[in-house]
Amino acid sequence: MALSPKRSVYGRVHVFLQRSQNLSIKYVPKSELSIYFWIDFRDKPFMPTDMYTPYLPYTPFSTEDVARIMTCRGEHNRLGFAYQLAFVRSLNRFPAQTPLEIEEDILIFSSAQLRIDLQDDWPYGNRQKTVSEHQEAIRNYLSLRPFNTAVAEIEAFLFKEAYQLEQIAALNTRLKTFLRT
Repeated sequence: MALSPKRSVYGRVHVFLQRSQNLSIKYVPKSELSIYFWIDFRDKPFMPTDMYTPYLPYTPFSTEDVARIMTCRGEHNRLGFAYQLAFVRSLNRFPAQTPLEIEEDILIFSSAQLRIDLQDDWPYGNRQKTVSEHQEAIRNYLSLRPFNTAVAEIEAFLFKEAYQLEQIAALNTRLKTFLRT
């Protein structure tokens, strides 16, 4: 069976994706400081084990995250929800919706954690309404506020506090406390 033409590049590491049941990807927890992907082609040409260190700060999904992800119907929707959740946690923003912004490192990280096989024709981004619904669900799940509302609240808070405090250090401390709530 030939390798598919799609190739994911991770710095110096090239991982060829094969659309077959013979491909196995195993994830080692972040506690070991690196993510290793073992690719087993069994009777296929030899490919050495490569080490991959991500450039983004990934955190494993908690049991609560996995429980929330599993409420989505279909594997492609579960992977899409997990991808957006990991994207928000890594980059502090949602991916662009049209077309769906794909960060391959985050997608592979999410699929490895959920043990969902990646497919070349991943249908998740085709239905923009589902992507929007998942973003709203993630906003509620993580208790995120829209940026424009938060800016108005921060401006009002700073305006009020600036009358009471003369030192910028004290104002910064109060602002940090306000932002944590």
